Amino acid sequence: MSEKNTIREVKAKQGLLSKIEDILFFGKGTREDLKEFDKQLREDYHNVLRGQRRDWENTYLQVLDAGQPLLNRRFKSVLLSYDRVMAQINRASYGYAPMFNRRGGIGQTELARAFGYDKQLGGQLTQLGETAKKATDAVEARDWTTASTAVAEVKAKLDDVESQWKEREKAFRAGEE
Repeated sequence: MSEKNTIREVKAKQGLLSKIEDILFFGKGTREDLKEFDKQLREDYHNVLRGQRRDWENTYLQVLDAGQPLLNRRFKSVLLSYDRVMAQINRASYGYAPMFNRRGGIGQTELARAFGYDKQLGGQLTQLGETAKKATDAVEARDWTTASTAVAEVKAKLDDVESQWKEREKAFRAGEE
């Protein structure tokens, strides 16, 4: 049901040219709009992660200044995870290209299902930011026990984001030839 709602929302926001393309080319206008939306969504996700990483790096510098060697390594590990996830999202094929490179057509329902993955990813990024804020607050308060726990949570959430991204890629590359 949510897939049909996504399609209806995209169609409601289409311009006249896209609606004409839809009629003349059997839904191509909607697919193109969905592909463009996907591109923008992933750029937005990359920007969110870049901002979170920048904030995390500032917190990491506070940890370095405080002389916390165990936290140093853990914070650095999270920075590397941010870099890896950002690169995966930034370098992904735009517009679900693997789905369109297959033989045969791709339906609007399949595209709408793809946005279900993206919506879940957006929720995960929000949770990641909230958890990272807890770590930052703990470092500013010099509460190293809470900071240590929060760093572990951030790392776990980043691993979840990466896992979700890989599942998304695998799901939409399954039909590639």
